[in-house]
Amino acid sequence: MLGYVHALNAVGEAMRAAIPSLERLADVLGLVRSRRIISRSGHVGTYAYKVHGAGCRGTRPCPPSGSGW
Repeated sequence: MLGYVHALNAVGEAMRAAIPSLERLADVLGLVRSRRIISRSGHVGTYAYKVHGAGCRGTRPCPPSGSGW
């Protein structure tokens, strides 16, 4: 359980570093739905993310792409 919490915190920190206006990881859904800030899937730092339905999945490591947002 602690591993999950640490991973969730790491993804949240990476997302907030990439999107300074992001206050909570849960706000990712709103940003995707507005289609102004981020797309439904992509990379941030060494993490990949994919928004689906009412949730967001973050995975690591993602292949280096250098594309950022």
